[in-house]
Amino acid sequence: MKDSTRLTTESPEETVDRLWNFAKNRLAEWKKRNKFEMYQPSEHSFLTKEEQAEDHNAKMSLPSFGQLRVEAMARLAIKVAKRRGGLS
Repeated sequence: MKDSTRLTTESPEETVDRLWNFAKNRLAEWKKRNKFEMYQPSEHSFLTKEEQAEDHNAKMSLPSFGQLRVEAMARLAIKVAKRRGGLS
């Protein structure tokens, strides 16, 4: 089984962290072998196509900034209503 393939129920954040840790480790190994190379690949270059797809799917399942903003506004509205005595 490949190092990045796991059959677990991890959260999207854990999946992204796991994949990018693999990529960072692979980049570090590449840097050790290519100390004098002018070209500097990105970490993304060290993800396989399958890992890139898994990373994409995990990131797409995360809430968007707009969704987080709406949820935060709702929480703030509840706090304000409680302070004004509207909610108990």
